[in-house]
Amino acid sequence: MFKKMISVLLAVMMVVSVMAVSSFTYNAATLEANKIYFDTNGTGWDIADSDIVSFYVYSLTDGELVSWGGKKLRGTKVEGEATLWEYDPADKLGDKFKADDHYFVIFYVSGAGYETYALLFDKTCLGHVAKCDGSTCENPVDSTKESQLAYWQGGIDRKVCGPRLAITSTGNVVGSCVEYGKTAYSIFTTFLTDTGAQSLTNARQYTVDTGVKTEQKMIDDIGKDLGLKADDVQKGFTETGVATTWSYDASTLPKTAPPTQAPTPKPTDPPTQPPTQAPTPAPTQPPTQPPTQAPTQAPTQAPTQPPTQAPTQAPTQAPTQAPTQAPTQAPTQAPTQAPTQAPTQAPTQAPTQVGPTQAPTQAPETQAPTQAPTQAPPVEGMRGDADGNDKLEINDVTIIERYLVKLPIEQNGFNAKNADADLDGVIDVFDATLIQRVLAEICNWDKIPANSSLNTPK
Repeated sequence: MFKKMISVLLAVMMVVSVMAVSSFTYNAATLEANKIYFDTNGTGWDIADSDIVSFYVYSLTDGELVSWGGKKLRGTKVEGEATLWEYDPADKLGDKFKADDHYFVIFYVSGAGYETYALLFDKTCLGHVAKCDGSTCENPVDSTKESQLAYWQGGIDRKVCGPRLAITSTGNVVGSCVEYGKTAYSIFTTFLTDTGAQSLTNARQYTVDTGVKTEQKMIDDIGKDLGLKADDVQKGFTETGVATTWSYDASTLPKTAPPTQAPTPKPTDPPTQPPTQAPTPAPTQPPTQPPTQAPTQAPTQAPTQPPTQAPTQAPTQAPTQAPTQAPTQAPTQAPTQAPTQAPTQAPTQAPTQVGPTQAPTQAPETQAPTQAPTQAPPVEGMRGDADGNDKLEINDVTIIERYLVKLPIEQNGFNAKNADADLDGVIDVFDATLIQRVLAEICNWDKIPANSSLNTPK
Protein backbone atom coordinates (compact mmCIF):
# COMPACT_ATOMS: atom_id res chain seq x y z
CA MET A 1 0.00 0.00 0.00
CA PHE A 2 2.81 2.38 0.92
CA LYS A 3 4.63 1.65 -2.37
CA LYS A 4 1.46 2.43 -4.36
CA MET A 5 1.11 5.81 -2.61
CA ILE A 6 4.74 6.66 -3.39
CA SER A 7 4.21 5.68 -7.04
CA VAL A 8 1.13 7.92 -7.36
CA LEU A 9 2.95 10.83 -5.72
CA LEU A 10 5.92 10.51 -8.10
CA ALA A 11 3.58 10.38 -11.10
CA VAL A 12 1.86 13.61 -10.00
CA MET A 13 5.23 15.34 -9.51
CA MET A 14 6.33 14.31 -13.03
CA VAL A 15 3.13 15.72 -14.57
CA VAL A 16 3.57 19.04 -12.74
CA SER A 17 7.21 19.24 -13.86
CA VAL A 18 6.27 18.63 -17.51
CA MET A 19 3.57 21.32 -17.33
CA ALA A 20 6.04 23.82 -15.83
CA VAL A 21 8.59 23.21 -18.57
CA SER A 22 6.01 23.36 -21.38
CA SER A 23 4.68 26.73 -20.17
CA PHE A 24 7.90 28.52 -21.18
CA THR A 25 10.26 28.14 -24.10
CA TYR A 26 13.09 29.84 -22.18
CA ASN A 27 14.53 29.57 -18.66
CA ALA A 28 16.52 31.66 -16.20
CA ALA A 29 19.81 30.49 -17.66
CA THR A 30 19.15 32.38 -20.90
CA LEU A 31 18.55 35.72 -19.19
CA GLU A 32 21.34 38.22 -18.51
CA ALA A 33 21.13 40.70 -15.61
CA ASN A 34 22.00 43.73 -17.77
CA LYS A 35 19.26 43.21 -20.38
CA ILE A 36 15.50 43.44 -20.67
CA TYR A 37 13.48 40.91 -22.65
CA PHE A 38 10.19 40.74 -24.53
CA ASP A 39 8.33 37.55 -25.44
CA THR A 40 6.04 37.99 -28.45
CA ASN A 41 4.17 34.79 -27.61
CA GLY A 42 0.63 35.80 -26.64
CA THR A 43 0.55 39.01 -28.69
CA GLY A 44 -1.07 37.47 -31.75
CA TRP A 45 1.43 39.33 -33.94
CA ASP A 46 2.27 37.76 -37.30
CA ILE A 47 6.02 38.39 -37.30
CA ALA A 48 7.96 37.53 -40.44
CA ASP A 49 11.55 36.27 -40.37
CA SER A 50 12.73 39.67 -41.61
CA ASP A 51 10.85 41.62 -38.91
CA ILE A 52 12.69 43.11 -35.93
CA VAL A 53 11.22 43.88 -32.51
CA SER A 54 12.35 47.29 -31.26
CA PHE A 55 12.52 48.61 -27.68
CA TYR A 56 11.49 52.31 -27.48
CA VAL A 57 13.05 53.38 -24.16
CA TYR A 58 11.88 56.77 -22.83
CA SER A 59 13.36 58.49 -19.76
CA LEU A 60 10.88 59.98 -17.30
CA THR A 61 13.61 62.45 -16.32
CA ASP A 62 15.36 63.36 -19.59
CA GLY A 63 12.60 62.59 -22.10
CA GLU A 64 13.17 60.88 -25.45
CA LEU A 65 16.61 59.25 -25.74
CA VAL A 66 16.40 57.97 -29.34
CA SER A 67 13.76 58.92 -31.92
CA TRP A 68 11.09 56.37 -32.78
CA GLY A 69 12.41 54.05 -35.48
CA GLY A 70 16.08 54.63 -34.62
CA LYS A 71 18.53 51.78 -35.17
CA LYS A 72 19.69 51.93 -31.55
CA LEU A 73 16.23 50.79 -30.47
CA ARG A 74 16.40 47.49 -32.33
CA GLY A 75 16.36 44.33 -30.26
CA THR A 76 18.06 41.01 -30.94
CA LYS A 77 16.39 37.64 -31.11
CA VAL A 78 17.69 35.29 -28.42
CA GLU A 79 19.48 32.33 -29.96
CA GLY A 80 17.50 29.13 -29.64
CA GLU A 81 14.30 30.92 -28.62
CA ALA A 82 11.40 31.18 -31.04
CA THR A 83 9.66 34.26 -29.60
CA LEU A 84 12.13 35.86 -27.17
CA TRP A 85 13.90 39.18 -27.93
CA GLU A 86 16.57 40.94 -25.85
CA TYR A 87 17.85 44.51 -25.49
CA ASP A 88 20.88 45.87 -23.62
CA PRO A 89 19.98 49.53 -22.78
CA ALA A 90 23.43 50.45 -21.46
CA ASP A 91 25.16 49.10 -24.57
CA LYS A 92 22.68 50.64 -27.02
CA LEU A 93 22.12 53.99 -25.32
CA GLY A 94 25.50 54.56 -23.66
CA ASP A 95 25.64 57.39 -21.12
CA LYS A 96 22.01 58.30 -21.85
CA PHE A 97 20.93 55.25 -19.88
CA LYS A 98 21.29 55.75 -16.12
CA ALA A 99 20.77 52.72 -13.94
CA ASP A 100 19.06 54.68 -11.16
CA ASP A 101 16.66 56.53 -13.45
CA HIS A 102 13.03 55.61 -14.25
CA TYR A 103 11.78 54.76 -17.74
CA PHE A 104 8.98 53.32 -19.79
CA VAL A 105 9.40 51.02 -22.79
CA ILE A 106 7.17 50.35 -25.80
CA PHE A 107 7.82 47.15 -27.76
CA TYR A 108 6.98 47.48 -31.45
CA VAL A 109 7.60 46.05 -34.93
CA SER A 110 8.43 48.69 -37.54
CA GLY A 111 6.36 48.52 -40.70
CA ALA A 112 3.91 45.96 -39.31
CA GLY A 113 1.97 48.41 -37.11
CA TYR A 114 2.35 46.27 -33.99
CA GLU A 115 3.09 47.95 -30.67
CA THR A 116 2.47 47.58 -26.94
CA TYR A 117 1.33 50.21 -24.50
CA ALA A 118 3.97 52.01 -22.39
CA LEU A 119 5.35 49.75 -19.62
CA LEU A 120 7.21 51.40 -16.72
CA PHE A 121 10.57 49.98 -15.71
CA ASP A 122 13.64 50.67 -13.57
CA LYS A 123 16.80 48.75 -12.68
CA THR A 124 14.81 46.08 -10.83
CA CYS A 125 13.39 44.96 -14.20
CA LEU A 126 16.81 44.20 -15.71
CA GLY A 127 17.14 40.48 -16.32
CA HIS A 128 13.36 40.05 -16.58
CA VAL A 129 10.93 39.26 -19.38
CA ALA A 130 7.90 41.36 -20.36
CA LYS A 131 4.97 39.52 -21.86
CA CYS A 132 1.44 40.37 -23.07
CA ASP A 133 -1.60 38.62 -21.63
CA GLY A 134 -3.95 39.34 -24.55
CA SER A 135 -5.55 42.46 -23.04
CA THR A 136 -5.53 45.75 -24.96
CA CYS A 137 -6.23 49.44 -24.39
CA GLU A 138 -6.87 52.56 -26.45
CA ASN A 139 -3.74 54.08 -27.95
CA PRO A 140 -3.28 57.30 -25.94
CA VAL A 141 -2.63 59.58 -28.96
CA ASP A 142 -4.63 57.80 -31.68
CA SER A 143 -8.01 56.43 -30.61
CA THR A 144 -8.39 54.44 -33.85
CA LYS A 145 -5.60 52.10 -32.69
CA GLU A 146 -5.37 49.59 -29.86
CA SER A 147 -2.18 48.70 -28.01
CA GLN A 148 -1.28 45.44 -26.28
CA LEU A 149 -0.79 45.57 -22.51
CA ALA A 150 2.53 44.06 -21.41
CA TYR A 151 3.59 43.06 -17.88
CA TRP A 152 6.92 42.12 -16.31
CA GLN A 153 7.26 38.49 -15.30
CA GLY A 154 9.24 37.07 -12.39
CA GLY A 155 7.74 38.83 -9.37
CA ILE A 156 8.15 42.48 -10.45
CA ASP A 157 5.75 44.74 -8.48
CA ARG A 158 3.08 45.77 -10.98
CA LYS A 159 2.06 48.70 -8.78
CA VAL A 160 5.51 50.22 -9.35
CA CYS A 161 6.42 48.93 -12.82
CA GLY A 162 3.17 48.36 -14.69
CA PRO A 163 1.25 49.93 -17.61
CA ARG A 164 1.64 53.70 -17.35
CA LEU A 165 -1.45 55.56 -16.05
CA ALA A 166 -2.51 58.24 -18.58
CA ILE A 167 -5.49 60.12 -20.06
CA THR A 168 -5.99 59.52 -23.78
CA SER A 169 -6.75 61.97 -26.59
CA THR A 170 -10.49 61.22 -26.21
CA GLY A 171 -10.60 61.64 -22.43
CA ASN A 172 -10.39 58.00 -21.35
CA VAL A 173 -8.04 56.68 -18.67
CA VAL A 174 -5.70 53.80 -19.56
CA GLY A 175 -3.01 51.98 -17.60
CA SER A 176 -2.83 51.41 -13.86
CA CYS A 177 0.56 52.58 -12.59
CA VAL A 178 1.40 56.19 -11.66
CA GLU A 179 4.85 57.01 -13.03
CA TYR A 180 7.73 58.17 -10.86
CA GLY A 181 7.49 61.84 -9.84
CA LYS A 182 3.77 62.21 -10.58
CA THR A 183 0.42 61.74 -8.84
CA ALA A 184 -3.05 61.04 -10.15
CA TYR A 185 -3.90 64.69 -9.42
CA SER A 186 -0.91 66.03 -11.39
CA ILE A 187 -1.86 63.78 -14.33
CA PHE A 188 -5.33 65.39 -14.27
CA THR A 189 -4.07 69.00 -14.13
CA THR A 190 -1.60 68.31 -16.95
CA PHE A 191 -4.53 67.04 -19.03
CA LEU A 192 -6.40 70.31 -18.35
CA THR A 193 -3.55 72.60 -19.44
CA ASP A 194 -1.83 70.55 -22.17
CA THR A 195 -2.18 71.76 -25.76
CA GLY A 196 -1.23 68.51 -27.50
CA ALA A 197 -3.17 65.38 -28.41
CA GLN A 198 -3.66 64.28 -24.78
CA SER A 199 -5.49 67.41 -23.64
CA LEU A 200 -8.92 68.60 -22.54
CA THR A 201 -9.18 70.68 -25.72
CA ASN A 202 -8.69 67.62 -27.92
CA ALA A 203 -10.98 65.42 -25.80
CA ARG A 204 -13.76 68.00 -26.01
CA GLN A 205 -13.53 68.00 -29.80
CA TYR A 206 -13.75 64.22 -30.22
CA THR A 207 -15.90 63.23 -27.25
CA VAL A 208 -18.04 66.18 -26.13
CA ASP A 209 -18.62 67.98 -29.44
CA THR A 210 -19.50 64.69 -31.16
CA GLY A 211 -22.07 63.83 -28.50
CA VAL A 212 -20.31 60.71 -27.16
CA LYS A 213 -20.37 62.17 -23.64
CA THR A 214 -21.27 65.42 -21.94
CA GLU A 215 -18.37 67.29 -20.35
CA GLN A 216 -19.89 66.50 -16.94
CA LYS A 217 -19.85 62.77 -17.69
CA MET A 218 -16.36 62.81 -19.25
CA ILE A 219 -14.76 64.64 -16.31
CA ASP A 220 -16.56 62.47 -13.74
CA ASP A 221 -15.38 59.30 -15.53
CA ILE A 222 -11.78 60.59 -15.60
CA GLY A 223 -11.93 61.49 -11.90
CA LYS A 224 -13.36 58.07 -11.01
CA ASP A 225 -10.68 56.16 -12.95
CA LEU A 226 -7.92 58.31 -11.40
CA GLY A 227 -9.34 57.83 -7.90
CA LEU A 228 -10.07 61.55 -7.40
CA LYS A 229 -12.88 63.21 -5.43
CA ALA A 230 -15.10 65.99 -6.68
CA ASP A 231 -13.09 68.34 -4.44
CA ASP A 232 -9.87 67.34 -6.26
CA VAL A 233 -11.45 67.99 -9.65
CA GLN A 234 -12.78 71.37 -8.48
CA LYS A 235 -9.34 72.27 -7.12
CA GLY A 236 -7.76 71.33 -10.46
CA PHE A 237 -10.02 73.65 -12.45
CA THR A 238 -9.52 76.45 -9.91
CA GLU A 239 -5.72 76.19 -9.83
CA THR A 240 -5.32 75.98 -13.61
CA GLY A 241 -7.95 78.64 -14.37
CA VAL A 242 -9.55 76.43 -17.04
CA ALA A 243 -13.25 77.17 -17.62
CA THR A 244 -15.66 74.24 -17.74
CA THR A 245 -19.33 73.28 -17.73
CA TRP A 246 -18.55 70.57 -15.16
CA SER A 247 -20.47 71.15 -11.92
CA TYR A 248 -19.38 70.15 -8.43
CA ASP A 249 -22.98 69.87 -7.24
CA ALA A 250 -23.99 67.66 -10.20
CA SER A 251 -20.90 65.45 -9.91
CA THR A 252 -21.27 61.76 -9.08
CA LEU A 253 -17.76 61.68 -7.58
CA PRO A 254 -17.32 61.37 -3.79
CA LYS A 255 -17.31 64.71 -1.99
CA THR A 256 -15.44 65.69 1.16
CA ALA A 257 -18.37 67.81 2.39
CA PRO A 258 -21.61 69.06 0.83
CA PRO A 259 -21.93 72.74 -0.13
CA THR A 260 -22.65 74.86 2.93
CA GLN A 261 -24.59 77.64 1.22
CA ALA A 262 -26.61 78.09 -1.93
CA PRO A 263 -25.50 80.79 -4.39
CA THR A 264 -26.80 84.28 -3.64
CA PRO A 265 -29.17 85.46 -6.41
CA LYS A 266 -28.47 88.75 -8.10
CA PRO A 267 -30.91 91.48 -6.89
CA THR A 268 -33.26 92.92 -9.50
CA ASP A 269 -32.68 96.53 -8.40
CA PRO A 270 -29.55 98.00 -6.80
CA PRO A 271 -29.99 99.51 -3.32
CA THR A 272 -30.88 103.21 -3.35
CA GLN A 273 -29.32 104.00 0.03
CA PRO A 274 -26.47 102.37 1.94
CA PRO A 275 -27.51 100.53 5.08
CA THR A 276 -26.87 102.19 8.42
CA GLN A 277 -25.75 98.90 9.84
CA ALA A 278 -24.34 95.70 8.33
CA PRO A 279 -27.21 93.19 7.99
CA THR A 280 -27.13 90.36 10.48
CA PRO A 281 -27.77 86.97 8.88
CA ALA A 282 -29.76 84.38 10.73
CA PRO A 283 -27.61 81.84 12.59
CA THR A 284 -27.32 78.38 11.09
CA GLN A 285 -28.67 76.92 14.32
CA PRO A 286 -31.11 78.41 16.86
CA PRO A 287 -29.20 80.30 19.55
CA THR A 288 -29.01 78.52 22.86
CA GLN A 289 -28.78 81.77 24.84
CA PRO A 290 -30.22 85.27 24.21
CA PRO A 291 -27.83 88.16 23.54
CA THR A 292 -26.15 89.52 26.64
CA GLN A 293 -27.13 93.08 25.89
CA ALA A 294 -29.72 94.77 23.67
CA PRO A 295 -28.94 97.99 21.77
CA THR A 296 -29.02 100.96 24.18
CA GLN A 297 -29.62 103.70 21.65
CA ALA A 298 -30.82 104.02 18.07
CA PRO A 299 -28.69 105.99 15.62
CA THR A 300 -29.49 109.70 15.80
CA GLN A 301 -28.87 110.34 12.12
CA ALA A 302 -28.55 108.23 9.02
CA PRO A 303 -25.48 108.73 6.83
CA THR A 304 -25.86 111.89 4.73
CA GLN A 305 -24.07 110.56 1.66
CA PRO A 306 -23.51 107.14 0.12
CA PRO A 307 -20.17 105.39 0.31
CA THR A 308 -17.49 106.77 -2.00
CA GLN A 309 -16.84 103.36 -3.49
CA ALA A 310 -19.17 100.42 -3.90
CA PRO A 311 -17.82 96.89 -3.59
CA THR A 312 -16.90 95.37 -6.92
CA GLN A 313 -17.13 91.77 -5.90
CA ALA A 314 -19.20 89.66 -3.55
CA PRO A 315 -17.45 88.10 -0.57
CA THR A 316 -16.51 84.47 -0.91
CA GLN A 317 -18.47 83.50 2.17
CA ALA A 318 -21.19 85.11 4.24
CA PRO A 319 -20.77 85.36 8.04
CA THR A 320 -21.93 82.21 9.77
CA GLN A 321 -22.70 83.69 13.20
CA ALA A 322 -24.58 86.72 14.39
CA PRO A 323 -22.65 89.37 16.35
CA THR A 324 -22.99 89.10 20.12
CA GLN A 325 -23.64 92.82 20.57
CA ALA A 326 -25.34 95.42 18.39
CA PRO A 327 -23.74 98.84 17.93
CA THR A 328 -24.47 101.29 20.75
CA GLN A 329 -23.99 104.53 18.86
CA ALA A 330 -24.70 105.84 15.39
CA PRO A 331 -21.72 106.54 13.16
CA THR A 332 -20.40 110.09 13.44
CA GLN A 333 -19.27 110.27 9.85
CA ALA A 334 -20.62 109.01 6.58
CA PRO A 335 -18.90 105.75 5.61
CA THR A 336 -16.15 106.00 2.98
CA GLN A 337 -16.16 102.34 2.02
CA ALA A 338 -18.77 99.65 1.80
CA PRO A 339 -18.94 97.17 4.70
CA THR A 340 -16.72 94.11 4.29
CA GLN A 341 -19.18 91.62 5.72
CA ALA A 342 -22.25 92.05 3.56
CA PRO A 343 -22.38 93.23 -0.03
CA THR A 344 -24.54 96.23 -0.92
CA GLN A 345 -24.50 95.59 -4.62
CA ALA A 346 -24.62 92.56 -6.85
CA PRO A 347 -21.33 91.26 -8.29
CA THR A 348 -20.39 92.97 -11.53
CA GLN A 349 -19.81 89.65 -13.25
CA ALA A 350 -21.27 86.17 -12.82
CA PRO A 351 -18.75 83.50 -11.79
CA THR A 352 -17.33 81.34 -14.56
CA GLN A 353 -15.89 78.67 -12.28
CA VAL A 354 -18.09 76.28 -10.38
CA GLY A 355 -17.41 75.19 -6.83
CA PRO A 356 -19.03 73.64 -3.82
CA THR A 357 -20.24 77.05 -2.54
CA GLN A 358 -21.58 78.52 -5.77
CA ALA A 359 -22.93 77.12 -9.03
CA PRO A 360 -21.78 78.66 -12.32
CA THR A 361 -24.12 80.61 -14.51
CA GLN A 362 -22.21 79.81 -17.65
CA ALA A 363 -18.89 78.18 -18.54
CA PRO A 364 -17.42 79.61 -21.72
CA GLU A 365 -14.91 77.60 -23.67
CA THR A 366 -11.56 79.34 -23.39
CA GLN A 367 -10.32 78.00 -26.69
CA ALA A 368 -13.18 79.18 -28.87
CA PRO A 369 -12.78 82.59 -30.53
CA THR A 370 -14.99 85.37 -29.20
CA GLN A 371 -15.76 86.75 -32.68
CA ALA A 372 -16.23 85.50 -36.19
CA PRO A 373 -13.09 83.95 -37.77
CA THR A 374 -10.69 86.49 -39.21
CA GLN A 375 -9.79 86.32 -42.89
CA ALA A 376 -6.09 85.58 -43.26
CA PRO A 377 -4.15 88.30 -45.15
CA PRO A 378 -1.81 87.09 -47.91
CA VAL A 379 1.61 86.61 -46.26
CA GLU A 380 4.04 84.03 -47.63
CA GLY A 381 5.76 81.43 -45.40
CA MET A 382 5.81 77.88 -44.00
CA ARG A 383 2.47 76.14 -43.48
CA GLY A 384 1.49 76.19 -39.77
CA ASP A 385 4.51 78.34 -38.75
CA ALA A 386 2.42 81.01 -36.99
CA ASP A 387 5.35 82.69 -35.23
CA GLY A 388 7.39 82.86 -38.45
CA ASN A 389 10.57 81.25 -37.12
CA ASP A 390 10.73 78.62 -39.92
CA LYS A 391 9.95 75.80 -37.48
CA LEU A 392 6.72 73.93 -36.70
CA GLU A 393 6.38 73.69 -32.91
CA ILE A 394 3.86 73.93 -30.07
CA ASN A 395 4.47 77.70 -29.79
CA ASP A 396 2.70 78.08 -33.15
CA VAL A 397 -0.45 76.64 -31.51
CA THR A 398 -0.12 79.03 -28.57
CA ILE A 399 0.31 82.05 -30.90
CA ILE A 400 -2.90 81.14 -32.80
CA GLU A 401 -4.86 80.71 -29.56
CA ARG A 402 -3.68 84.07 -28.23
CA TYR A 403 -4.59 85.68 -31.57
CA LEU A 404 -8.11 84.19 -31.48
CA VAL A 405 -8.88 85.47 -27.97
CA LYS A 406 -7.15 88.82 -28.70
CA LEU A 407 -4.35 88.47 -26.18
CA PRO A 408 -1.16 90.53 -26.76
CA ILE A 409 1.29 89.04 -29.27
CA GLU A 410 4.92 90.13 -29.61
CA GLN A 411 5.43 92.60 -32.44
CA ASN A 412 6.14 90.85 -35.77
CA GLY A 413 5.48 87.57 -33.95
CA PHE A 414 2.41 86.45 -35.93
CA ASN A 415 2.33 85.27 -39.54
CA ALA A 416 -1.34 85.11 -40.51
CA LYS A 417 -0.76 83.25 -43.77
CA ASN A 418 1.21 80.51 -42.06
CA ALA A 419 -1.36 80.32 -39.26
CA ASP A 420 -4.03 79.28 -41.77
CA ALA A 421 -2.83 75.66 -41.50
CA ASP A 422 -5.82 74.04 -43.20
CA LEU A 423 -5.63 76.54 -46.12
CA ASP A 424 -9.32 77.46 -45.99
CA GLY A 425 -8.65 81.22 -45.88
CA VAL A 426 -9.81 81.53 -42.26
CA ILE A 427 -7.85 81.52 -39.00
CA ASP A 428 -9.79 79.53 -36.40
CA VAL A 429 -9.40 76.85 -33.72
CA PHE A 430 -9.24 74.11 -36.35
CA ASP A 431 -5.87 75.48 -37.53
CA ALA A 432 -4.44 75.10 -34.01
CA THR A 433 -5.85 71.57 -33.66
CA LEU A 434 -4.46 70.55 -37.05
CA ILE A 435 -0.95 71.70 -36.09
CA GLN A 436 -1.22 69.68 -32.87
CA ARG A 437 -2.12 66.56 -34.85
CA VAL A 438 0.83 67.03 -37.18
CA LEU A 439 3.19 67.53 -34.22
CA ALA A 440 1.83 64.35 -32.60
CA GLU A 441 2.42 62.51 -35.92
CA ILE A 442 -1.25 61.57 -36.14
CA CYS A 443 -1.30 63.00 -39.65
CA ASN A 444 1.02 64.93 -42.01
CA TRP A 445 0.70 67.81 -44.47
CA ASP A 446 1.03 65.59 -47.55
CA LYS A 447 -2.22 63.80 -46.70
CA ILE A 448 -4.17 66.99 -45.93
CA PRO A 449 -5.51 68.85 -48.99
CA ALA A 450 -6.48 72.51 -48.95
CA ASN A 451 -9.79 73.52 -47.33
CA SER A 452 -9.67 70.39 -45.16
CA SER A 453 -9.53 71.22 -41.44
CA LEU A 454 -9.88 67.76 -39.89
CA ASN A 455 -10.59 65.25 -42.65
CA THR A 456 -9.47 62.20 -40.72
CA PRO A 457 -10.63 62.48 -37.09
CA LYS A 458 -8.86 60.15 -34.71
